Amino acid sequence: MLMEFIFLSDVSILRLQKSPSEFINSSDFPILYIVERQKSVHFFFLTFFSVGCKIIVESGRMRRYLILLIIFLFPTCRSNINRTSINIGFMGELVTFDPAMRSEVVTNSVNSNIFEPLVTTGQDMSIKPLLARSWENPNSKTWVFKLRKGVVFHNGDSLTAEDMKFSLLRARDHPLSELKGYLLKIKNINILNKNTVQIITSEPDFPFLNKLTAIPILSKRYTESKTFDYLSTHPVGTGPYKLTKCEEDKCVELTRNEHYWGKRPEIETVIFHFYKDLNKAIVDLINNKIAILDNCPLDNVDKIENNKDIELVSMPGLAVTYLGLNMDSSLLKDLRVRKAINLGINRKMLVDSIRMGFADEATQLLNSGVYGYNPFIKPAVYNTTEARRLLKEAGYENGFTMRLLYFSVRKRLGQIIRDELEKIGINVVLMPVDAKQLFKDVKAGQFDCFIAYTVSKSGDAEEVFLDMVHSKDTKKGYGLLNHSRFSNKKIDVMIESLGSLSTSIERLKMMERIIVRVTDKLPYIPLYIPHDLQGIVTYKYYYLFLYDWACVLTTSSENP
Repeated sequence: MLMEFIFLSDVSILRLQKSPSEFINSSDFPILYIVERQKSVHFFFLTFFSVGCKIIVESGRMRRYLILLIIFLFPTCRSNINRTSINIGFMGELVTFDPAMRSEVVTNSVNSNIFEPLVTTGQDMSIKPLLARSWENPNSKTWVFKLRKGVVFHNGDSLTAEDMKFSLLRARDHPLSELKGYLLKIKNINILNKNTVQIITSEPDFPFLNKLTAIPILSKRYTESKTFDYLSTHPVGTGPYKLTKCEEDKCVELTRNEHYWGKRPEIETVIFHFYKDLNKAIVDLINNKIAILDNCPLDNVDKIENNKDIELVSMPGLAVTYLGLNMDSSLLKDLRVRKAINLGINRKMLVDSIRMGFADEATQLLNSGVYGYNPFIKPAVYNTTEARRLLKEAGYENGFTMRLLYFSVRKRLGQIIRDELEKIGINVVLMPVDAKQLFKDVKAGQFDCFIAYTVSKSGDAEEVFLDMVHSKDTKKGYGLLNHSRFSNKKIDVMIESLGSLSTSIERLKMMERIIVRVTDKLPYIPLYIPHDLQGIVTYKYYYLFLYDWACVLTTSSENP
């Protein structure tokens, strides 16, 4: 089989004589076996880019198949190939260029090409240097990082220890930061010299390095000299791409950073297009305005499947789509009501009708790839009779009316949930909004329930528990994404105990107990785990997104 490698930074581009689906299923497809050693597999995916292979991950409790096919280039149309630019479509919109202030898929997908963290993950499935060239862990509470020399920000500022300290503290302490949960255990940050930083944690933090992969490093001088609003539209990072053009809610153009410290990307210009209209996104894909459409809408999936120039590729997903319930709402304080809603939603029907089978039913707020997932939690059994009985017992024999808030792209999902709950006597008022308004309304509590999804960036359940389950405490940084307003002191104590447990086995067992209690209390109703779907124009560059929270065009984990 002919295979030619060129490079988009460290991302290998394969020139193949087969379509993606043929390649995935062919005997030519190499297989790599990996033993999951009490870690989530998904936070390692990003930098396994230099090979195209089928990964079989085995652990004591599960066997997962994940496809790592990044960018394909068909040999039959070489004359039509443009190696200088690529257009990528997203269902959604960019919220901000300030990477610590919003942690969601589309925003991270753009920002991850502009900014870089201290460390990333490498081909051997371990943490690899990025802006930090090395580190030491002399004891369980001390970390010493040595920064890479010669790194400059897009504005010409040189990377120093001051930038590292500033970025970590800003991500931890800024009142609007959504990255606080990763850094709660940092006690002190000491600058030892221009390129060396010592971090002291308040207690052992087992996934600390994994958490740092999510923290972008900013220029202290630049950030302190600009207003908050200015930073949200004028990003300056160290990454392989820099912002050259931005049309709000429409598109963003990134250009290759010619002064990048690592291997320069092959692609010079990347244009991200943002869509709210599903039909428009499909039309642009069919008409080749975009070469890739991430999170491909399933309403018109037949148009893609029937188009010989477009490949529809599916992979197991890493997100969990859920229905969040406002625990401050008088309607939803009663556990019997929450149980009724849980029993009144037919998950199999959602998978079949909303996802066209491209999803799995969810049993909990964690994906099976997250360390702390409990495989013994059984899925809720659809039972409208029992749901109506519970509502009657709770005093709602004649039902009630509640508001459902959701991103407008999820129109069909909102409608089906409304129709499902009407069967048990609940009248649902639909409230579709754009992404920015959704975040504002959820934070303000202007809803009874909302539709969203979650992904653990670090691959560790503690992150989800600290951000979404722990009672909200803005001073300590707990519960910053706890939009359900859930509060349970016993569960809080269990979450806070995770850092003091002496072995990983004890920690795993505690996290499994926590997710059982959360699932029993139902502040969030897990719906399904969507598969990743990409519509890809087959005669252009194309690749698959390996994890749900960001699409990174390049990775520099193997750079000198």
